[in-house]
Amino acid sequence: MERVIRPGGEQQLTGGFLTNSVTRNGDTVRRSPGPWSPAVHAWLAHLDKLQARVAPSPIELDVANRVETLSYLHGAVPSGGASPPYLWREDTLKAVAHLIRHFHDASADFTVPPAAGWQPTGAYPGGGDVICHNDLAPWNTVFVQEQPVGFIDWDLAAPGPRLWDVAFALWHFTPLYGDPSSDPFDVAVFEPRARRVRVFCDAYGLADRDQVVDMIIKRQSAASAAIERGAQAGDPAYQRLWELGARDGIQRQIRYVEQHREDLEQALV
Repeated sequence: MERVIRPGGEQQLTGGFLTNSVTRNGDTVRRSPGPWSPAVHAWLAHLDKLQARVAPSPIELDVANRVETLSYLHGAVPSGGASPPYLWREDTLKAVAHLIRHFHDASADFTVPPAAGWQPTGAYPGGGDVICHNDLAPWNTVFVQEQPVGFIDWDLAAPGPRLWDVAFALWHFTPLYGDPSSDPFDVAVFEPRARRVRVFCDAYGLADRDQVVDMIIKRQSAASAAIERGAQAGDPAYQRLWELGARDGIQRQIRYVEQHREDLEQALV
């Protein structure tokens, strides 16, 4: 995230689309909470208790004054501009898959708070057996010495199936874009994308792979629909995404995955 220094040492953290206010002061981050924040804080507290070290630690949730405080994850977050070369190394891909598997497994003994109100924006309809981050991408991944160490921005977290999160991560860490302006690999040939999808699934330990490609398309379609709904509802963040052409870009990426379905499915066998 970009950092803007304020008087007194406080920094405005910018670069995200869905958070109204995020500031850093030393080792803490203050954010604007939502109705889903108590559930998210309970999940982050669970990860903190397990010393999972893949997410910020919850410090305080002041609903009355609309402020939540979390620990600051030190490191670099690729956001905007050219991607650092290490982002697309195969060891990075494997490490990201391991981190995701780690926090998914931590869901096994997590008790969802009574009447927990998860944000529905990125959630899988009907829930699932793990807590999904629902926005696993480079822009929410913290790197230290070129290695991924954790994920930030858990506002969209909600129960869902493992594959829902895996599909989103495959979309953005493979990546499955096919766009010369944003794709780190030659768009004239599909490889190394199919191989990278297989490497990620191997590193995660994903056993059942029959539905991987279908779930990627389903996850892309859900993201596209969320942008359209939010923009139509007048949400400034989604209106900005709409104006930037994010929905049209996702539609092109869906067609790209569909075009190369056979390559992906063969790689996953």
